[in-house]
Amino acid sequence: MKIEIVTPYQNIASDEAEEIYAVGPRGEFGVLPGHAHYVTPLAIGRLYYKKGGKRHAFVVEGGFLEVFEEKALVMADHVERAEELDAGKSKQELDKLEKQLGQGNLEAEQYEQLQRHRIKEQARLQAVSEL
Repeated sequence: MKIEIVTPYQNIASDEAEEIYAVGPRGEFGVLPGHAHYVTPLAIGRLYYKKGGKRHAFVVEGGFLEVFEEKALVMADHVERAEELDAGKSKQELDKLEKQLGQGNLEAEQYEQLQRHRIKEQARLQAVSEL
């Protein structure tokens, strides 16, 4: 099946995929060739596809995935390629976020913002570890 990954600013990837995995509002899901027409919002998380036994991993923030006619179109707000990420930096940032979240004296909006950032750093680490 064909996969297209785009943001409002650029075409990130256009390739053939044997299987695709992404994170939606209800958790991780997979798409295989022959999948029925499907549209879902994407959550902050890892997205990867397999081609020839190799994984191509990304971190996606917002947007939608639509599957139709042997094609998967990922329209994301922001995408990062796993090979461009720094695992050490993400680990440091995650440690810092864990400490901030553990303080307990955060306002609801600040807590939610830190949680979203934490989820993104976890997705970055997961994407890098799967290369």
